[in-house]
Amino acid sequence: MSLTLVGGPPPGSTTRDGAGIDPDLIARLSLALRREGIRYCQWKGHHSRQRWSTGQGDIDLLVDRKHRAVFATVLERLGFKPALAPAHLQIPGVVSYLAPERTVGRFIHVHAHFRLVVGSAWARHYLLPIEDAVLDSSVECNPFPIPSPEYEFIVTVITSTLRHSLQDAIGRDEARWLRTARAHAERIDGDARRPAVHRAVARHIPEIAHDQLLDRCYTALLPGCSTLHRVRTRRILESRLQPHLRTPDRLNLARRIWWRIAPNRTSGGKTPASGGALIAIVGADGAGKSTCSRALQEWLDQELATARAHLGLPRRSATTLFAGGVLKVARWLHGRLPGPLANLFAHVELARAVCTARDRYQTYARMRRLAARGRIVICERYPLLENRALVGPSTVQGCGLTARSKLASWMRRIEVRYYARITRPDLVLALRIDPEVATRRKTTEPEAYVRARAQTMAEVKWTGARVRAMDASRPFADVMADLQAAVWEAL
Repeated sequence: MSLTLVGGPPPGSTTRDGAGIDPDLIARLSLALRREGIRYCQWKGHHSRQRWSTGQGDIDLLVDRKHRAVFATVLERLGFKPALAPAHLQIPGVVSYLAPERTVGRFIHVHAHFRLVVGSAWARHYLLPIEDAVLDSSVECNPFPIPSPEYEFIVTVITSTLRHSLQDAIGRDEARWLRTARAHAERIDGDARRPAVHRAVARHIPEIAHDQLLDRCYTALLPGCSTLHRVRTRRILESRLQPHLRTPDRLNLARRIWWRIAPNRTSGGKTPASGGALIAIVGADGAGKSTCSRALQEWLDQELATARAHLGLPRRSATTLFAGGVLKVARWLHGRLPGPLANLFAHVELARAVCTARDRYQTYARMRRLAARGRIVICERYPLLENRALVGPSTVQGCGLTARSKLASWMRRIEVRYYARITRPDLVLALRIDPEVATRRKTTEPEAYVRARAQTMAEVKWTGARVRAMDASRPFADVMADLQAAVWEAL
């Protein structure tokens, strides 16, 4: 994926803090938005640049709804993709865009607000009718425009007040968020003109203009104020903002509790707006499939809902475990009576292969359902026509070939049927590796065995629009860069 520099700063433009423009993805985004003349501003969080510039926080942009289509086009051109929060956390008018930033190894997350919503998605949140006023008041700053001090003061105090809770009283020290919000509010208060603040509140949010409620909310942020008083102030503010309340899902609290206590839960991040994807990583032993799949999941899991499975070693069912036990007994007997029990041993070996095929299909079906729900699913050793020699039916693997009976024929048909029902994934990442390199890497298996399997995969001709073949003999960082680019392009 190539991210090109778009546009440049307007001639003679200045910023409020006078800082220069860095040649990174955020700078390119800022320049592109300026070039297109999009009406927007960074309505909160601009003072935390160290966090969101390294992918550790969101870039919250308030965008004029009339420029929504152009805004989306600009972000798509820069490699951003829209992502959806879990259904119970989605807020109409708020859209997330993600793009990988290789220099920090994380995702840059742009939170586009086409309506100014304050509060938490899982709690009460309110739509403030001041979008146009905030946008009209915006001033140049690096890298994005920001609201004037007056409107920034209004939004910061309201947002901070809505966060007060009795949990803030737990512990000896004040909550970290409260100290940060207080410092930011005090800094803005030095620039804001109180008469202008009161006029803006009276004009756009008259519900809180009475008895100077905004000033009381600001006072509640200052040191020396009790938690009980802060919570009481929050409740007064909530009652005044009732006309702008957007009722959240009543099941949110139960979901949050379940998310904290549920065992073996899968990732609960965002999902691509284009839908989930089933991604197969295939290759010979020593190609680094497991290492790459784990690294890909860790990379994607920073923002997106993911899952991972190993179809070569699927979760074994009770039937498979029983068949495996019987096979061990049959192998022991076959070693002592090779002639009379040869046919029985072959049948038991074939039955074990059928059980493995069933486990692989069930694991595939489970992963396919997760992908259908929007998750990005990464599967190692995925059964494909091209790699049947490594993971496929018993006839290709050389298992139970001497079994000759109607029962054996029936079991082979069942096994082939399971593999036939495993459809092609949305993306195949084929890791090519030289057989000699594979033998040096894979020291836990016999050298001849590893070399033969690597040679078999080296002869495969990978073709198709959904296939990306790459040399896995290169340094790991280079391989991962290509894998990440291929995955992001496919989403």
